[in-house]
Amino acid sequence: VRQQVIAVVEAQLEAFRAGKAMEAYQYAASDLRAQTPPRAFAAIVRENYPFIWSNTRAEHGIVRDNGTYATVRVHVFSSQGDAPYDYVLIKERAGWRIGSVTRFEVRHQDNA
Repeated sequence: VRQQVIAVVEAQLEAFRAGKAMEAYQYAASDLRAQTPPRAFAAIVRENYPFIWSNTRAEHGIVRDNGTYATVRVHVFSSQGDAPYDYVLIKERAGWRIGSVTRFEVRHQDNA
């Protein structure tokens, strides 16, 4: 499962690296594609996920799955900086597809 999940994430990141947003769109889960047209998808990624949009490489963490859903933290690097993202993938007939991506934020507690 790890290899399959990482292959999908890498394929989408590679599509963004190549400037092929419509190809990257094909790796999104069917529910996401049903709700978001391709141009809107590209605009959302470009505006809200700049490190993913202009990524140069990624490092993948532990893949956890239950056969239907999988999660993996992916540290994405670009020329503008880097950030960790939590990816949720969904197993569909066509294989694993990306259902959501959330930037991982470390929460610091004040010791006041």
